[in-house]
Amino acid sequence: MQICCCFFSIFCYYGKSSLEIPGYPPQADKAQCRFTRRRRGGRLLYNKVMFWVYVIKSQKDNKLYTGMTNNLERRLAEHNLGMKSTPSTHKRGPFLLIHKEIFETRSEAREKEKWMKSGAGREWIKNIPIPG
Repeated sequence: MQICCCFFSIFCYYGKSSLEIPGYPPQADKAQCRFTRRRRGGRLLYNKVMFWVYVIKSQKDNKLYTGMTNNLERRLAEHNLGMKSTPSTHKRGPFLLIHKEIFETRSEAREKEKWMKSGAGREWIKNIPIPG
């Protein structure tokens, strides 16, 4: 069995579930995991896919940004490095993560992201206690 160092990615050989590993990952259970199958070098690999909805705050101008990703660490690094993949944030870094939620499917995460960008969602975000 090989465990990848990527955030929340687990690769398992021959269909053995990563959920059988005692205490790993502590945040996940069968209700919030989805596995995709693929073959590599004749071995069957299972890749756990999770989706994040997050809210970040610019430390430069105090504005908020809500987004969705399947790799939260990578996405936050892109925001903080000023990558041009998100024009609305690329000159506003550094950012502080103020809220994150995890979802099993992309459609659930997208629905939550849309709600957070609505009027009711923006009001809810205003009530999040912001550290520092």
